[in-house]
Amino acid sequence: MPLASALFSGDPKLEACLVNDAAHVTTGAVGPHVGKIQTALADIDGLEIDSGETSASRYGPATAAAVLWFKRKRNIINYSYQTQADDIVGKMTIAALDREMRDLETKPVTTQVLSKAADRSCRVHKVGGGGPPPLPPNPYRVDYIKALLADAQRCIMAAHTKLLMAMPVANQKPAAGGGGALGRAALMALINKHFDVDHHADPGHSISGLAGIFLQMHFAFVRPGGLWGAEIFEMDPVPKGNENLYAYTWWGGFHLPGVKHGKIRRDTIYLCPVLDGCTRDDAVQTIIHELAHFVGPGVNRSDRIDDYAYGQFDDPKMKALNPYRRMHNAESFGNFAFEAQFGRVPARI
Repeated sequence: MPLASALFSGDPKLEACLVNDAAHVTTGAVGPHVGKIQTALADIDGLEIDSGETSASRYGPATAAAVLWFKRKRNIINYSYQTQADDIVGKMTIAALDREMRDLETKPVTTQVLSKAADRSCRVHKVGGGGPPPLPPNPYRVDYIKALLADAQRCIMAAHTKLLMAMPVANQKPAAGGGGALGRAALMALINKHFDVDHHADPGHSISGLAGIFLQMHFAFVRPGGLWGAEIFEMDPVPKGNENLYAYTWWGGFHLPGVKHGKIRRDTIYLCPVLDGCTRDDAVQTIIHELAHFVGPGVNRSDRIDDYAYGQFDDPKMKALNPYRRMHNAESFGNFAFEAQFGRVPARI
């Protein structure tokens, strides 16, 4: 049977690993398939792997050590020729990783809210907790929020345009396409800066996927009603206890029309009062960040747009992300779209 998890399914190298001894994944291997193995080890067992290896999707000593830990914990040994576990991903190991990843993807989750906090973290939402005191009521807040949403929409359109322009040259060799503003290097520069798509097996396919996410964001704006969108953007209805949050939403909430979580809706992005206290740049970036969670895959999908790191593109934790995680990191979407429109990084307090 083929691999069943959303993370592994359809990857030719991992599918081959499941059935072919010659396709084992070993030290020295490099590529998106290695990045997926690293992601599974982190998601299943919480194993931390050297950032130099994860950013390059390279099967180095730290990855090998994590594989060995995973196998020893589960006693994955081929007794026909072994007496102890090794650090190679072969048939038994990829099957075990796939099975546990699939279980993780389909495990019911009771709390599915993602929130952007004033300290730049983004986490499962919990009512209660400290944070700065609530801001005084702002009689001009609705107009200000609408202005932020207009800026965010312009950023989304600029990001989508840049991705569409790069699509025809994405699968050319990096040196191909000539120079100038319409050369491959220029068209791919900002995309690679934030998503590193040239280290994906099929850059064109990856860019198409990114463009699809931004197109879905655009659809969130064209639905009528609410502040701007059919209850897509609303003021936080339970601000008490949320004083330290910029905004919050659900994975895949855009695809859950009318579904509620207690008194609040899952098909909504809630904007909290403290959003007014950050820079306008940061507020716009936050809206796009939350939209990435909102329009992407749902909570039980391993390919959902998650929160692997926060900050500017050159912050250490952002730089350490492997190509797969960069493409599934909400902060990367916000940073890319903002820079696509304004030609600079967001100003932050």
